[in-house]
Amino acid sequence: MMEDVLVSVRMVTYNQEKYIAEAIESVLRQKVNFRYELIIGEDASTDGTAAIVDRYQSEYPDIIRVFHRKKNLGMLENNKRVMRACRGKYVAALAGDDYWVYQYKLQKQVDYLEEHDDVTGTAHNVYSVDDEGREAAPEYAIYMRKGYIYNKWYAMNLKHEVGHTASYVYRNIRYLLGKEQWEAFLNCRLNVDVRVSYTLAMLGKIVYFDEIWSCSRRLLKGDSWLATTYQRNLLYFYFDMDLEACRYLKEVFGVKVDPSNNLRDKLKQADNLAVQTPTKENIAVAIQINIAYLLFLLKKGLRRIKDYYFKK
Repeated sequence: MMEDVLVSVRMVTYNQEKYIAEAIESVLRQKVNFRYELIIGEDASTDGTAAIVDRYQSEYPDIIRVFHRKKNLGMLENNKRVMRACRGKYVAALAGDDYWVYQYKLQKQVDYLEEHDDVTGTAHNVYSVDDEGREAAPEYAIYMRKGYIYNKWYAMNLKHEVGHTASYVYRNIRYLLGKEQWEAFLNCRLNVDVRVSYTLAMLGKIVYFDEIWSCSRRLLKGDSWLATTYQRNLLYFYFDMDLEACRYLKEVFGVKVDPSNNLRDKLKQADNLAVQTPTKENIAVAIQINIAYLLFLLKKGLRRIKDYYFKK
């Protein structure tokens, strides 16, 4: 750990020339009494994003570090290289199309972590805005979680909704895990924020603040996660992620989590959707989940038989 860098702000970006400057400026506007760094993973953008981040790096060489790629890595791999580069005791997260709106956000969250050793992470409320910065539809406007504390119980029950990416400040996970665990964390297929939430909850707890300190863009066009998945049936994706979460928790923390209830719920949702709205996609997803659920039950049954005879 570099003694003089207390917070590493991780940011990944791809084709976000319209938004990246505002994201960077919101980090640079932070009022803090410690040193922080901004690490940007620029993933071979085909627009003007690379030039913009390079300009900021040249203006703020003591704060900003940029990692370019000649070939696009994709979100998971891009996040992995940025997380490896984070040197601070704490890590904050901000996507290249979101921005912070409170100048003391980092100071407030870091102060809380410094004062509470049992807290591994913090999150807070956010506004959801459109591509022009206007408040999005009311149902996406804010996270309503006043007084919420996320701990091990939620992780063990595969409940991972804590806060938005732009709200997180947490203890650097690379310093909380052993070397093999850290590599398992980096190579896990879970969405980064879900992975972070589970890990921090298994090691302590995440405290949620109701103040609105960030804005998240709800973009329905372009290369964002929401844009590429909007109005798609993601039930199989979430089904598969529940299984991946169980694998991750067992590998890193040695705990066994039974996802049966979660998987059954997604199976019922998929079947109902295929009946009520019988599009090709909905029918295909229902078939996919039914097959995957049968395989899950088969493997579970074989493990029980093996355990029974092994114990005898």
